Amino acid sequence: MITEKALEIYESLTGFEKRDSQREMIRFMAECIDAGENGALEAPTGTGKSLAVLVTAYAAWKELGYSSIISTNTHVLQSQMAEKDFFLFKKALPEKTDFMVKSVMGRGRYICRKKKEEIRDMINKKGPLIVSDKEATVIDAVRLESLGSDDLLGERKWIDSAIMREDDPLAFVLSCEGCIKKACPYYIKGCVYYRAILFKSDVTVTNHSLVKSLMGTLKADLFFFDEAHHLMGYSTSPKYIRYIERPVRLVYAPLPEFYKNLIKERELFVKRMSLLYDKFFHYLSIYSYGMAIAVLREMRRVISTRMQALKAIPDEEIASILKGELYKVAESYDIARNIYNDAITGKDVVVTSEFAGTRELPDAPRSFTQDLKENNKDLKSCLFLSSTITVDGGFSAFRTKTGAEFREGPIIPSELPWHKTILWAPKVIPSPKNDKFTDLFAAFCARYIPPFVEKDLGGVLVLCTSLERMRACANALGSVMKDHLLVQGQLPKRETMRRFLHERSSVLVSSNSFREGFDAPGDCLTWLVLDRLPFGPMEDEENDTAIRLLSRWGLLKNPFDYRLDMMKLALRQGVGRLIRSKKDYGAVTIFDSRFIKNKRWNINTPIKNVVTDFFTPDEWVRFFQEKFLL
Repeated sequence: MITEKALEIYESLTGFEKRDSQREMIRFMAECIDAGENGALEAPTGTGKSLAVLVTAYAAWKELGYSSIISTNTHVLQSQMAEKDFFLFKKALPEKTDFMVKSVMGRGRYICRKKKEEIRDMINKKGPLIVSDKEATVIDAVRLESLGSDDLLGERKWIDSAIMREDDPLAFVLSCEGCIKKACPYYIKGCVYYRAILFKSDVTVTNHSLVKSLMGTLKADLFFFDEAHHLMGYSTSPKYIRYIERPVRLVYAPLPEFYKNLIKERELFVKRMSLLYDKFFHYLSIYSYGMAIAVLREMRRVISTRMQALKAIPDEEIASILKGELYKVAESYDIARNIYNDAITGKDVVVTSEFAGTRELPDAPRSFTQDLKENNKDLKSCLFLSSTITVDGGFSAFRTKTGAEFREGPIIPSELPWHKTILWAPKVIPSPKNDKFTDLFAAFCARYIPPFVEKDLGGVLVLCTSLERMRACANALGSVMKDHLLVQGQLPKRETMRRFLHERSSVLVSSNSFREGFDAPGDCLTWLVLDRLPFGPMEDEENDTAIRLLSRWGLLKNPFDYRLDMMKLALRQGVGRLIRSKKDYGAVTIFDSRFIKNKRWNINTPIKNVVTDFFTPDEWVRFFQEKFLL
């Protein structure tokens, strides 16, 4: 069956170091497929999960013709799997094969053919256009044509997954976001986004968000979920009837360069509307409905005034473009107004820093594997893999929080040099409950990090559990060091990561968004500083809802157990930033000693060398140098 074939294929590969850990992963996944079961296993970074998945998928295709979907949580890993790992695997095979791969991302990564044609016509008529988002970007005929071909004829062996970068200012203007579907002349057959989805391939590489949103469209015999811990929360996830993202992104249509007055007027309108949206969400979140309706009325007045101004524009073509843009703004206003109406009628409305929406909570635990099976009748097996899928050596938290049914697989030990790391958690530091904890942590960073950087001992990543603490730490460091300092949000994430990796002894102060998907090998990162154990905020809507529902269903006895499980997972993910290759080394400092004093809070990190002594800044630098012979 598939098990024997998969192991035979693995042994035949050239150019790869054979490992018992990979054999164990391949054997387990193949046995699950042979038995028609789902399975879950834990394998840390560096154990070769990607190769194990590809070997198993190839064996299933070769033996039984099974197609596979490989899903990751991030676009970075998705692109790596489709654009690098797959082709390295095929190159290592001793035989030639027509085993094919395609990559499917969200609408925002594909160019809308209709939008592109409209912009091309506008450039031909009126010259270069200006896209004004965060900064003005000029788009001319050459730049437009460099973004990809409209030719969709012929069978391609691979669908390009990275036509548009997420941080490209043209992405929102040209992408398939805001698709008008059947009203578009290129709907389905002439659209590169739909072609990417419907193009038949042996392996489809995609991401968790797209799998959940296209559960009935993306179909295959086998599903492999890498970074599967991001599926946790599915069992309690609500259905959103109305939904609007924050901040509300307003549409920017490209305009000819010589319409500077119109561009300026639009920018003022967008700033005004953005401010009103912020106020509206604030009042809605604190149940100040009288103020919320007042803001909505002001929104309607601003939109109405804007429409009257557009009617006076003599250039009918430009006026038509701006009116179309305004209609999109009005649609967002209508969603906000309906969410308000839901709130005052007693429906369950949630407002967070990322979105606002009206939701329906599930009456019983949702099951990810059951829902996937109901939408995909050909499904044979789901395999879940992650470096942080277990808590205290068990899979029960993952099972409860996803509703998935699966066979429990191996927990593969890390092959990275965690023996070359130290965990420093001074016993004398104050409790995070202390009113001055933020100031104390900021002062600690300002005293200890500059001497470390001056000795050129490597990069420093400061992970903060709150934006307030992140800003306080950044301000404190900025007062004592001008160079080397990077702060999340000051630059696009891609540029922040590039600078951190290419500038020696950089210091990056960030929040939870850098807890995963951030690789800095070697001496690019040698010291990881965590402000505290990463418990979620006490007033976190998602956690509160999950705890309430799981408790109601009898799946959770102690609400604190949920927070403790999620903290342990988050901490392991953060600590995992330090060691990413066999050449890495360094230290982790946790400005929180509670886990030392309470055995129940054992964080179970791969670091065994724990230091609880207090060091002065100079003593810490000398200790670090002596420990790693620097």
